[in-house]
Amino acid sequence: MGNMGSEKKMPKRITVCNSKGGSSKTSTCRNLGVIAARSGFNVALFDLDEQKTLTNWYDERPKNMVRMTLVTGTMADIGEIAELDDFDLAFIDTPPLTTGLAEDSDDRQMHELMRKVIAVSDMLIVPSGQQKEDWVSSIAWMDYLKMRHAKYAALLSATTRRSKSFEVAKNQILRAGHSLCPKDIPRVEDIPLSYTYGIGVVEMKGAKGAEDYESVWAWLRGELGIAAKAVGE
Repeated sequence: MGNMGSEKKMPKRITVCNSKGGSSKTSTCRNLGVIAARSGFNVALFDLDEQKTLTNWYDERPKNMVRMTLVTGTMADIGEIAELDDFDLAFIDTPPLTTGLAEDSDDRQMHELMRKVIAVSDMLIVPSGQQKEDWVSSIAWMDYLKMRHAKYAALLSATTRRSKSFEVAKNQILRAGHSLCPKDIPRVEDIPLSYTYGIGVVEMKGAKGAEDYESVWAWLRGELGIAAKAVGE
């Protein structure tokens, strides 16, 4: 990982994580990153997942779209990210983190890794589907984050809002004592389609799901106290 400089003041780092694969981590990173960049922020994307899904998307990105910096690495690089600050906002995509996270676990290496992840992050977003196998594992993951005094919130993704399971998922997360983003991301074709073209869903004219990600971004700015960029700033 290269040195990105050290001139910017107080950048914000948002880590997207879950213990379960297929939970919309990369979709969350790329779409929020695009919105932030289009809002005038200097955005860095960190792809720490071995599958490099975010990197593959970035490689397809058209040159005429708003630019962001991509840094590709592994979870072993998480400590180095704290030393990089040549950006306003960073979105960190992680692999599923599943090993040794019980409170009584003696997996010191994993606990040390998670200590670094939490220390680096101003906010951890936990995307979750609405089916029981999704929210059960997401709640267990957030139990761990809560035990570690992290700032985090769940984000329901790929949702079907009219289904009973959607309401059940929301209620179960809240009853477990965890924060939940008030806006969810629906299951719509335009979101995965935008990945194919190397763009964010907000960059597709009239795309479904764009306004939902815009609402999540507005909520995230409020949670982190990020002021909107002034024109020309």
